Amino acid sequence: MTAAQYLEVATPALSRRSRGDPPIESADATATRPYEALPSGFDAADGTDALVRKSSIMTIQLLIADDQEMVRRGMRRILEQQPDMEVVGEAADGETAVELARRLRPDVALVDIRMPRLDGLEVTRRLAGPGAAVPVKVVVVTTFDLDEYVYPALRNGASGFLLKRSGPTLLVEGVRAAMAGDSLISPSVTVRLLRHITGKRRESGAVIEPLTEREIEIAGKVAEGKTNADIAAELFISPGTVKTHVASIQRKLGVRNRVGIAVRAWEMGYVTGPSLG
Repeated sequence: MTAAQYLEVATPALSRRSRGDPPIESADATATRPYEALPSGFDAADGTDALVRKSSIMTIQLLIADDQEMVRRGMRRILEQQPDMEVVGEAADGETAVELARRLRPDVALVDIRMPRLDGLEVTRRLAGPGAAVPVKVVVVTTFDLDEYVYPALRNGASGFLLKRSGPTLLVEGVRAAMAGDSLISPSVTVRLLRHITGKRRESGAVIEPLTEREIEIAGKVAEGKTNADIAAELFISPGTVKTHVASIQRKLGVRNRVGIAVRAWEMGYVTGPSLG
């Protein structure tokens, strides 16, 4: 997907704007900025002004790091349509991304893989890895779903790995998942990740406690990239019940998130999943 195509993804919802594009912040963005008015039709049903609605709730502060300005602009438009999201800074290279993240303290950094000065893998390690003094949640958003990018990014602490072609909905869901301490991976990337892991077929660590049959079933569906709502619908249980099972699975496997569940489930042979060819 080209930068122009990615920008077009964000454009239709804003086609009713009567004014020009909002200004794009430079790399020396400050920590706060006035909220932009939301697109027509996005106001509350009771007619509450969009600016009032957005400023009255807790905001997820975001940093976008991508070397293409049009991609940054498209992502900003998608994210700032959400009433609880604000882009507080942008960076066109990795060094600037790390500097801004440490200064602005965003809740989530959206990081491309291929950037000048410092690539996205190293940015992820510095911001979200074990040695990070003040960890920042990182979601990698890239065009490339190569194994040599996916696995190291997750090992370096990324809370998600999304492809730019996945579209606006998954981008927003990825941010929300990171904020919830969860993870989201593009479905095709999940398959590549699991192929990478099962190709080595492991030395899996010890399990804190064996999973029940139901938990093994849910772990398998998590490994397929399904959401709690998807799993609930398939198993005829409530999303809340699924959430409880997922928390139990994380504890028993000694992992932090859904990515960890998928990795351990495949490593330990709990799931067979789709044929990987």
